[in-house]
Parts: sequence; C-alpha cells; structure tokens
Amino acid sequence: VFYDSEAAVDRQLMKKFGIDTAKVNYQPINTVQDFRHSVTTITTKMQEVKASGGEVPKLMIILDSAGNLATQKEINDAVSGSEKADMTRAKILKSIFRIIMTPLADLKIPFLFTNHTYQTQDFISRQVAGGGTGPEYAASIVLFLGKAQLKEGAEKTGIVVTARPNKNRFAK
Repeated sequence: VFYDSEAAVDRQLMKKFGIDTAKVNYQPINTVQDFRHSVTTITTKMQEVKASGGEVPKLMIILDSAGNLATQKEINDAVSGSEKADMTRAKILKSIFRIIMTPLADLKIPFLFTNHTYQTQDFISRQVAGGGTGPEYAASIVLFLGKAQLKEGAEKTGIVVTARPNKNRFAK
C-alpha cells in the first residue's frame, strides 16, 4: 500500500520505473488522522484473519511523506482564516507510531516512510527529522539522505545520493 501525501507519484510514473502497478494499492492521503485510520483498519482486519487461522497476505506499507501530512485542525484553521499555531501534529504522529508499530511487527509488515528534516538552532547545529520524536523512536533504521550534483566535465548529468545512517538497531 503506497500512501502519497505529496502527489509526487502516479501509476504512469510507477510503470515508467518498471513497477507492476497491479501489485500496488495507491492511496493519496492528506491528513495524519486519515493515515492513522487507514493503517489501523488494515492491521485490525489482518489480525482478525490471523487470529481465526487464516492466511495473512504479504504486504508492505509505504508513506511518502510523514512530513507533508496535515492535521484536520490545520485544514480547519486554513478554511476559517485562523492564524493559530497547530500544536497537535507531533502529538498525533507520535500516537500513530505507538498504535501501528506492534501490529505491523506482529503481522511482519515492513513500513517504509520518508520525512522532512531541518537544521536545529543549537550552538552546534544538527540535522533532525520533523514531526517530533515518535517516528524516530519507533523506527529500526533511520537514514538521512543527501544529494550533490553529478558532473561530467562542466555538464550536469544527474545527482549523487548519499545515505547516512542516523539510527540502526541491527548494526553497530
């Protein structure tokens, strides 16, 4: 199941990259509440199948991106013209990870997600993920991606992506 909060991918692009779209359930998603409801519905139904002795299908859940999910309060404030700060997003994201991680592990469902990062305002600035500590504590592996231009001579020919492990429960 591919949850897309950035409208960055569609079935045509998936086909272009050689992905069998018959195996992908593409779900555009806008709010953290919608994502929480959808994933808990899926895992609850699958746990019921498992408890009744049925065969649980193989599944992977992907969210692109946690950092772009809005809250319902944020949307309501925008509609009403309110400029109040939304202090609920990190709390709801942390709640999502508390709710879904145990069922996902029990059902052996891998969960991959992207998130936004920012530089702290500390004396020695560091890169941290947005959305509070919930995603960071729940994740087994956290990679921070960076990019640089790939040049051949003076011509820009692409990018070089680097992955820096920020957390890894499975390796030193």
